[in-house]
Amino acid sequence: MAYFRILLRGIWSPPPGDYAGFFATRTVKSARIEDAKAAGLSALAHEWAETPFFEHGGAGLSLTVIDAWRVGWLRAWRSANGGHCFFSGDAESDAAGVEAKAAVAPPGSNIWRLAAHASTDARFFVFEPDA
Repeated sequence: MAYFRILLRGIWSPPPGDYAGFFATRTVKSARIEDAKAAGLSALAHEWAETPFFEHGGAGLSLTVIDAWRVGWLRAWRSANGGHCFFSGDAESDAAGVEAKAAVAPPGSNIWRLAAHASTDARFFVFEPDA
């Protein structure tokens, strides 16, 4: 079994409020990367299904895997396995950059391509759960 970091994106259509979507990264232990992607996606969908926000405006949420990569046990153990980086419709690239740095995404990861178009006047919010 290996550890994988799974970087996910949630997009609402239509947006329920000020934020169009979010990025989240989860750590998963699995034998295969494809199984890890499915487990990360399932875990995030389960998190959102249990929130009051989902029941009152979360309709239309689409979750996708942006990238996944293998990490060592120490990185997996030290990585936060919660939190989200929410973004408004015009700030997805800026939020991608924040999430890429927080997730310690490897060079060449898909998230860095999303972050390449970052602006300076973005509006986004990072939420990390209490430890």
